[in-house]
Amino acid sequence: MINLGIKGRILLLALIPVTGIALVLSTYFIHSQLQSLDYALNNHGQALARHLASASEYAVFSGNREILEALAKQALSEGDVVTIIITDKRGATLLDFHNKLAETDNDERQKVRIFSQPIIQQIITNLDEDEAFYTKKDSANPTQEILGWVAVKLSLEALQTEKNESIINSVLITFLGIVLSLLLATRLGRGLTRPLLKLHRAAEEIQRGNLDVHIKQESTGEMRTLEEGFQSMATALRKSRKNLQQQIDRATAGLHESIQTVEQQNTELKQARQKALAASEAKSVFLANMSHELRTPLNGILGFTRLIQKTHLSSEQQDYIETIEKSADNLLHLLNDILDISKIEAGKLTLQKSFCNLRSTIDDALSLLAPAAQDKGIELISLFYQDVPETLFTAADRIRQIMLNLIGNAIKFSPAGFIVIRTMLEEETDESVLIRISVTDQGIGISAENQKRLFHSFEQLDDSMARQYKGAGLGLAISRSLAELLGGVIGVDSREGDGATFWFTIRCHKLQRKQDDQTPMPQFSGYSVGIYDPNETSSLSLMHMLKTSNLNVYPHQHPETLLRQIASGPKIDIVIMATSLDSQDTEFLQSLLSKRQHKSDFNIILLVNSVDPVTLLFVHQQYGCLCIPKPLRKQEIISALESLLSPHSPQQTAETLADNNAIDSLSGYKILVVEDNEINAKLVAHILSQAGASVSLTENGQEAIDSYRNTPFDAILMDIHMPVMNGIQAAQWIRSQEADDEHIPIIGLTASLLDTDRERYFQAGIDAMLVKPADNEHLIALIRKLCTQPESSAMTCIMTPPSVDAGTDTPPPIQTSLTSMLIKEIPDVRAKMQTISTAEDWQQLQEVSHKFFGGLGYCDAKELRAAASRLHRCLISREHSTIAGTLADVFMEMDRLLAAHKNDRT
Repeated sequence: MINLGIKGRILLLALIPVTGIALVLSTYFIHSQLQSLDYALNNHGQALARHLASASEYAVFSGNREILEALAKQALSEGDVVTIIITDKRGATLLDFHNKLAETDNDERQKVRIFSQPIIQQIITNLDEDEAFYTKKDSANPTQEILGWVAVKLSLEALQTEKNESIINSVLITFLGIVLSLLLATRLGRGLTRPLLKLHRAAEEIQRGNLDVHIKQESTGEMRTLEEGFQSMATALRKSRKNLQQQIDRATAGLHESIQTVEQQNTELKQARQKALAASEAKSVFLANMSHELRTPLNGILGFTRLIQKTHLSSEQQDYIETIEKSADNLLHLLNDILDISKIEAGKLTLQKSFCNLRSTIDDALSLLAPAAQDKGIELISLFYQDVPETLFTAADRIRQIMLNLIGNAIKFSPAGFIVIRTMLEEETDESVLIRISVTDQGIGISAENQKRLFHSFEQLDDSMARQYKGAGLGLAISRSLAELLGGVIGVDSREGDGATFWFTIRCHKLQRKQDDQTPMPQFSGYSVGIYDPNETSSLSLMHMLKTSNLNVYPHQHPETLLRQIASGPKIDIVIMATSLDSQDTEFLQSLLSKRQHKSDFNIILLVNSVDPVTLLFVHQQYGCLCIPKPLRKQEIISALESLLSPHSPQQTAETLADNNAIDSLSGYKILVVEDNEINAKLVAHILSQAGASVSLTENGQEAIDSYRNTPFDAILMDIHMPVMNGIQAAQWIRSQEADDEHIPIIGLTASLLDTDRERYFQAGIDAMLVKPADNEHLIALIRKLCTQPESSAMTCIMTPPSVDAGTDTPPPIQTSLTSMLIKEIPDVRAKMQTISTAEDWQQLQEVSHKFFGGLGYCDAKELRAAASRLHRCLISREHSTIAGTLADVFMEMDRLLAAHKNDRT
């Protein structure tokens, strides 16, 4: 729709009706005039033809051509007659005359209209007796006879000329009428738009701030009223602006004083904020540095404590050593918490996410805290609901850390009873899930007032609790920050004296392939299991684990009901009995054993709330039953059932389970170690050989691939940074060659503590990462776990906590040998580093320092290792300005170590 102004609308209103009426009338009159001209021509032609037909009757009858010519000439004297043609009744032409004036025209092109009339002879019927001869049966009038025909051709040129003149005159008259209407409408529109444009210009002046505009009142009627109203508005605006300006001036004076005051306060606040930030940064740096520095002697204490424990000690000395180890370990945990808090406050704590098994992560945390809980007679119960996906993409180590804090607190503040860990699905989308994990205890509870003080650093409910239960008050603060980093929140529900439920949520990405989400369950269709557990919650946990196994499960809270079912049915194949080994349970167990002797068609599995291998072995030897420690692991229960119910699997005894928990042997394992550093390779080979493993050594990824092709291995230890082919490339090649049902565990080794590419390692197919130097027991336990865990949890990523000063319990002879190897390498490494630093090839210097740094952890060279660590961090963070100083420190420590070695030899 075209937007028209008032002038345009007036023109349209004036022109559209006038133009329409003029066109209609003009069309009507032109049409009528043209019809009249055609009618006149037709009448003229018909009259002329009738006249000639009547006049030529005698001439045609008598055959007198002269009379016919005279009549034709007379008719041709009229200007519009072109041709006269007279024929007899047989069609023969008697006369064909043309107008001389028209002979020059082309007859074919000349537009003519033909008029014809018959030449009729009037006959008197009673003239003689031959009446029948003159009678014409086909004629309408029997007294007439057609003698011939007269045809007259009239030219249409004159008619067309008259029509054109009529059309032109009508169009001119119509056009003049429209023009006059346009002029009148334009004049009328100008009379309306001129005042409006004047008001528009005045409005623009007011918009620019000129309120002194004056409008001349020249119009009449409504336009004059509009002009007067506009002028009144301008006057009112002028007065209003004057009043506002006066108010603004008064307010500005007061505001200026307020702004000066606020600016001064802002300056003071900014300075205070900068001081607070500087103090916080200094505190964080101090905490990080102190915790870092304190870890060195603590690692030394722990390392030598472990070495002393391997020697012959008296019982009193063993007790002292254990006390020292516990104290140092507690202090190390406190330092780790302080380091985590400092990282969180500095915003430098990052999550290492990967696909992991959530159920296994929770079970690991329960296993670590089980001894502490069992010492107080507390049972740990895990309720992992069926709709919770097991394999998730998240930071398993941080979830485990939160669980350890919450469960540890629950054990600390619970005198007895049981602690329930529930894992539930809160929310699910196509790509992610929200998981809620809660820890419910039966402890002292927390009042509503004290709940507000939780989750803050160094916060205890009161001093008496701090003395009674110990602790620095950091665990909940760290847990809150970790839960937020994991996309969730943390909270508590509690009443004083009625226990507490600490809970937290995490948001995780899930596997897109549903079939890979959970571990495949063996199917025991047709078998029945009777469960006896006085604790209803513990019984429910076990039923959740067995829900998808197709077993017929019969839970019992009372011994009598279970004995009745064994006696009278339904049939039970396995009895799973939870026992606390008290007199009542012992009596009931004896009854079960007696029933089994008389009716040996069921097996017994004992669930013992203890992880002590000696206790488990004693119970097995005492009662001859399969023993499983609490807290329960789903895979252990399923494996035990499979060993008892599967006809192809031998029964696994409790003695075997106890041995598995007690021994870290690698006997029978074939392990490939891929390490380019001779010191590292020698030490790792020694550790694995001492554990009973068969070890093969290679120096780079290509040699590892060649060995993998020729020899089957149970596990591969792969250094990340190597010449020829690095560990990532080798791991990717090995994974590409594996069949669907094959998966050899690959453990990555790296000395790079600041390496941010760990996620890339796991994507390449590396199952776990260890930071060199690796703890001996941790290394052996990790190999056993990866080699024995189900294939579905092979994606679980295990990351050892990085520590520059972490030590190993390397035997002194091995350490001396490794240090001697280091002494031999130092001159060549020093010369190479000197040459590279002169050329400022920092990338190559980083590679050389990385390889050298990786072997220092196993040698007696702590100062050199610390200097090399600082150099390595500078190279990774590209702090080129500090490289020269740190490199000089490394050279100084090298010279000092060489000098000390020389003095020892002399």
